[in-house]
Amino acid sequence: MKDWQLFFLILIYCFLVQVLILENINVGFWFHPFVYLFFLLYLPPDLPKWLSVLVFFFVGFVFDIFLNSFGIHASACLILGLLKPFIAADNLSVAPTRDEEKGSWLNKGKRSFKIVFLLSFILVHHFWVFLLESMGHDFFTVLVPTWLASSAITYLFLILSEELFYKTFKFEK
Repeated sequence: MKDWQLFFLILIYCFLVQVLILENINVGFWFHPFVYLFFLLYLPPDLPKWLSVLVFFFVGFVFDIFLNSFGIHASACLILGLLKPFIAADNLSVAPTRDEEKGSWLNKGKRSFKIVFLLSFILVHHFWVFLLESMGHDFFTVLVPTWLASSAITYLFLILSEELFYKTFKFEK
């Protein structure tokens, strides 16, 4: 499977899971997982910065349209698009050791980098989304618990999604 086909398949997966499944399941006030971050995390690291920021904004904008969130996800994704190259700058020169690691930011470097990068990516995104949604009200009683619980659930969804896509589908040469 070609890289662009896999990224398109990941985008369709994220869209279907986020819009059709997760938004229609009421799992409580505290849990709001955002699986579309999986697509953003697995964009190729050699993508030009301007194109990366544009793709991040466009993905956030599309999800804003379907989630009726008035630009909140677009602004959060734009922030992530601007921060992503700087967070992972030290690990871009690490060569992938397996074929399935091509095209993935998270498979480069050490396992500790993967955990820190993934969690910081999720935490920044979720904090910005929930801060804008709540407009700063009830910071310690609503925002912080929702932010942490949703980040934990999203982390689990992203790890499961990674297992699904990068263990099931192998990159062809």
